[in-house]
Amino acid sequence: MTVKSKRGRRRYIVFRVGADADRISLARATFRPGHHVKVISCDERMAVIRCSPEDRSWVSDTVVSSFPGSEPLRTSGTLKSLRERYGSLKKEPRPPRTAGKGLH
Repeated sequence: MTVKSKRGRRRYIVFRVGADADRISLARATFRPGHHVKVISCDERMAVIRCSPEDRSWVSDTVVSSFPGSEPLRTSGTLKSLRERYGSLKKEPRPPRTAGKGLH
């Protein structure tokens, strides 16, 4: 298990984004050497970006200035709580595993 004191805490920010925003353009806009910012999902005009608590305001400002019409909706420490609040962020269920594939 990873210790949070080494890895650092994470924040997940949900954005309402315009139609011109996609996963790649968001990743390019929020890239910063030495900082761990990752686009978790981007679909149906909603995006989730993971960052450190220190980068939270910078990420919000960058997304809003790079993509007109976008706005941060909520920040959370867990992805689960955001997925419960916003139904469009729910994960698709995994397909069932087949018995002959990957098992010994």
